Amino acid sequence: MKDMKVTFAMLMGIILFGFNSSDAKIIDTQRTDIQENMDIVERGQNIIAQSTPEKIKQFNDQKDGDYSFAQDSVVAGIKEKLPIVVDKFTMFDDISKDNNKLIYKYIIKGIPKEMILLKQNQLSVLNSLVTLYCGNDPNVKALKLLFPNGVSHNYYFANEKIMSFDLKPSDCDSK
Repeated sequence: MKDMKVTFAMLMGIILFGFNSSDAKIIDTQRTDIQENMDIVERGQNIIAQSTPEKIKQFNDQKDGDYSFAQDSVVAGIKEKLPIVVDKFTMFDDISKDNNKLIYKYIIKGIPKEMILLKQNQLSVLNSLVTLYCGNDPNVKALKLLFPNGVSHNYYFANEKIMSFDLKPSDCDSK
């Protein structure tokens, strides 16, 4: 009788816990693959639906070397994340574009204006910006291609522009 109870307990354990659930996983995987395929089809349908005659004309009218759509996308993408606190004294507040140039606006608080205007502090900021702009970061390299007239970093203190640094891709040629 004791052996029968052990055998019965083992049999119940096999029945309750011993089934291989890999079949269920395959079904779930297949369902996921089907859902992914449906998502791809839906994205394709959305792309086709947005290909209106107006969009096609807009595309055809765009001149080679006109990066305005890409520039607008970059500016909009960055604007979504603003404002960004850069350090204790600086906040990246706004971004825009003008004539193939990317324009940054920073606000400075918490230090005297005279300290900001010291030549050595301005050179330190400029050197940091040049190092970043002329470095090997792939995102910055892409920005230099999209904004061939460079970037302008503008610093404001109490709503007054107190510093501005303009950099162009050609500034990196000697680096």
